Amino acid sequence: MSISARQSGRIGYLAPPPQSAPDAPVAQRIQALRREADWDGEGAGAITAEMCTSAITFLEHLPRQVAIPRISPSALGAVSFYWEKDGVRLLVEVSDTDTVYFQQAGPGTFRDRGTLPQEEMAGRLRDLFRSGS
Repeated sequence: MSISARQSGRIGYLAPPPQSAPDAPVAQRIQALRREADWDGEGAGAITAEMCTSAITFLEHLPRQVAIPRISPSALGAVSFYWEKDGVRLLVEVSDTDTVYFQQAGPGTFRDRGTLPQEEMAGRLRDLFRSGS
């Protein structure tokens, strides 16, 4: 099943692993986030085609049980992904091919933020969507 089929909004929805890059609608949404520097009039960083490609690749390599996130541009010059599940809110910003910046709130009072290798973030997302699915 394709990524667009997983966009049903049902978090934890199981789908077979992707056979190729994300579906055109998701990839197009990400590519449409390309921006020149100061795109918000307040000094936002540029979002380049390379950043968008890195974000698409990051989604492509996520475990199959991870739901499609909310996708938006980040004023920090990155592609921003947001997931919410079981009291956990997770923001991940992709701006290069090796690491991601993240902020996590929950469960409960747990808070964390920082930079992780993309593979480690994929594992964190796998764990989040495995629990209670």
